[in-house]
Amino acid sequence: MTFYTNSNQIEEVMKQLAEVEVKPFKDLDPSTEVTVYLFGKELEMWARAPDSYWYVSGILQRCPAWGRTIMELMMKCKDVYLFFGEWRRVVFHPEILILNSNSKKIYSGHALSCTALSSASSQACHLNKGNKYFK
Repeated sequence: MTFYTNSNQIEEVMKQLAEVEVKPFKDLDPSTEVTVYLFGKELEMWARAPDSYWYVSGILQRCPAWGRTIMELMMKCKDVYLFFGEWRRVVFHPEILILNSNSKKIYSGHALSCTALSSASSQACHLNKGNKYFK
């Protein structure tokens, strides 16, 4: 398994804790299907809200550095996880229609949703320090 990151801090932690090779995003082939693990508190407010959707433009306003590779990966890959002290699964919806209580269109277009993981799924996402690998 190959790991990619845009953060030198995460690269160092991965090397120390998991003893794995970590490569920069620029080395990632855009057609590759990967599992994406995002770390940061920038989207915690959204990720904690149940049954909420965030527009791609809203995420990019909050996290402008995600505008290229990270957002492309979030929209392309099936397995995307966000960690901000607890794990959430991120799902891309290529076409979504959001209506208000009067059935008036509020938004139509790309959006992402975030759901809590079950405890079993959450444990599978945690770095297993004893065995030094991701489960």
